[in-house]
Amino acid sequence: EPGKSTICQLARMGDLVQMLPLISALPQGGSLKLICDADVLDWAEQLPQIDEIIPVNTRRMRQSTHGELSLPQVLRELDISVEKVSHFTDQAFYALNDHPVCDALAALVCHENQSLWVNPRLVLLRSYVRMIAAEHRWNRIHLSDLWASLAFPEKPDRNVNVPAKAAGRQFAKSVVEPLHQSGVRRIWAFILGSGGKYRRIAPEDFSAYWNHIAENSHIGLVLIGGRGEEELARRFLQNVDPRRNDVINLVGVCSPEELLGLFAEVDLVVGVDTGPLHWAAAVGTRVLGMYFAEAGFYDTGPYGQGHFVLVPDCPEYPCHPVVAEKCDYKCRRPFEDHRAIAELLKVINDELSPEEYSIPAGLHLHRSSLTAQGNRYEVVAGKANDPEIDYLADFVWKVFAEFDETIRKLPRIEGRYNDSGRSFQGGGIPRGTENQRDNFERLFNRWLGEIWKLPLPKAISSTAEFETKESAAGYLCAQKESLHQVDKNKSEFDLLKCESCL
Repeated sequence: EPGKSTICQLARMGDLVQMLPLISALPQGGSLKLICDADVLDWAEQLPQIDEIIPVNTRRMRQSTHGELSLPQVLRELDISVEKVSHFTDQAFYALNDHPVCDALAALVCHENQSLWVNPRLVLLRSYVRMIAAEHRWNRIHLSDLWASLAFPEKPDRNVNVPAKAAGRQFAKSVVEPLHQSGVRRIWAFILGSGGKYRRIAPEDFSAYWNHIAENSHIGLVLIGGRGEEELARRFLQNVDPRRNDVINLVGVCSPEELLGLFAEVDLVVGVDTGPLHWAAAVGTRVLGMYFAEAGFYDTGPYGQGHFVLVPDCPEYPCHPVVAEKCDYKCRRPFEDHRAIAELLKVINDELSPEEYSIPAGLHLHRSSLTAQGNRYEVVAGKANDPEIDYLADFVWKVFAEFDETIRKLPRIEGRYNDSGRSFQGGGIPRGTENQRDNFERLFNRWLGEIWKLPLPKAISSTAEFETKESAAGYLCAQKESLHQVDKNKSEFDLLKCESCL
């Protein structure tokens, strides 16, 4: 039923826009408040359906926090009064960040009823994300869809866009008009920067892509970047023929409203895993994301219909930055095949059939689509999906999709836990190859272990913490038993077919 809800999202601008499926999943007609970091307030103001935004300055706390925060410390450091936040919600509080600052705020807001934010579904989500952080290559569920599952959506509207405001579109039209007057038919945008320096592709590579696009291709280009990234634009332009008049430099000059208007006016946006790329996808413009190293596209790739992602053909991808540094970011080298990537951009621009796609050696190309299960990626060119990983993804989706409030009342599964509930033995192992069963069992038990290890604030009583975690663990085990029962009921033909394809 419609009511008062609060979302606490203290991460960066890219994570803000990836809340859209959650926002759309909430009951219409209620009020919605957002607690966000003050550094991204101007971006939060672009989101739809938000009734009130409460900015907090968490930069200093994030740099100094290494454990749980006390409520007095939160009030002192963030300069928040109890009266200001203690009555935000009477229905639900969505603490999206597994971080002490977010948890302390949630405990403060929900001090009269901690179950408004701590529940088995949140425990399942956070424990899964922690498990995947160590087993990144096994994930196939987008972070946006995980967040949306917190709202118990029956028929979530996955195709949610951010409308560009009239003032922003008017600005964009005035900017690109000279390109159209010069004969340009399509306009691209290159996002030169990134919040993480290890996710960047050098501006010299971007300029090399552009140099392979002929001047008579009737394509214009806009350079995008934030304040402080002007040097990237200078390096780009230094490597482009100064006589070309088909490039407009807007690095460091656009407000969020103007940037969204610009995204709405261009035909293709190209960049690495960075906040503006996600906002461009949310506006509804096609994007090509270049992902490598720790940037996993399945969980944080561009969300929506018909976007593209280039990823390295590396068995370690996605990997921890330490691993990437050891090999000197070898996974980034295929993006230095400038001619091949320029040709791919032209094919995407012309919207040719998949048979026409040719990609550089060492890369795979994926395209996004929206399904009843959320955001999915299909292989356009390169290595096919791994059936073993897809099998686990189907189970994970089943866990979150079939979750409902009744699991809070599930009885304890006696005799199934050992090591104080840290693992689950016997039954429930899905059919398939021996290797598949071993991997499934290993990942399942790791997920179960993360449930019991998950830290919760001291404001949650030990009894409530145990009961919440036990309900989450019991539900997870019940889903595994259900999967085992389905496998037992399969025909011999189905089992043979399943084992042969795996």
